[in-house]
Amino acid sequence: MSIFKITSILNNAILVFFLSSIFVAASSEELRIGGGAAPINNIFLKIQKPFENASGIKLILKEDGPDVALIQLDEGKLDMATGGLRPDALYELVAKKNYTLKNRDSFKTRVIGRDRIQVYTHKAINVKSLTPSQLKDLFTGKITNWKELNGPDVKVRVILGSKTPGMQLYFQEAVMDNQHYAPGDDHFEAGDGGEVQDKIAITPGAVGLGSMTRENQSVNQPAIPVIGRPIYAITVGAPSPAATRLFDFIQNEGAKLIEK
Repeated sequence: MSIFKITSILNNAILVFFLSSIFVAASSEELRIGGGAAPINNIFLKIQKPFENASGIKLILKEDGPDVALIQLDEGKLDMATGGLRPDALYELVAKKNYTLKNRDSFKTRVIGRDRIQVYTHKAINVKSLTPSQLKDLFTGKITNWKELNGPDVKVRVILGSKTPGMQLYFQEAVMDNQHYAPGDDHFEAGDGGEVQDKIAITPGAVGLGSMTRENQSVNQPAIPVIGRPIYAITVGAPSPAATRLFDFIQNEGAKLIEK
């Protein structure tokens, strides 16, 4: 075999290897996104597959709460933190964990959607609707038995999610006049939005909060006034090209998917 043919074969092999490396790098691009129940369930899970198919960018989603997400963003473990809480209120949540944000001055924030907070009760609770004052009295512990609302003679049990602090804080501000939730003897803790509903389903007298798309046939959903809030996304510095492509998808092709 001539030197020319050998050189040609080697050059072709190098070219194939180079192109394959580019393809692998492009196809393995990821966006690591953390946040609370509202953005993960109302936005990202709805558009995940269509976006991944259209862009080749894989979404890695973590529902650990907006405060945990912001800390992990600050530490470089996430590309984006999301939540249904104003940035300044979110910073206060992080401060309560005794964590100092190193990149706070570099954070860039944008609104990517809206959420509506729902209230869920145990299946045996036949109360069809709740007013703002009733919601306040339920979650602060002033109302201690459902018979006070013409429901069954069952003690009220408030279920709080350890991974939904943003939702709980917003509800506390918007509905509860910043009063404390029911004392420890009258509330139980669960994890994320789905775990809150699972806990409600097995706890007689239970009531708790959830995002609008986290529907579960094993719990009741009484009618309540609309409690809406914006959903924020935070990046360190300007959004990356992959994040920008995701934001564009959410505003355009993804909008119809999110509305369902």
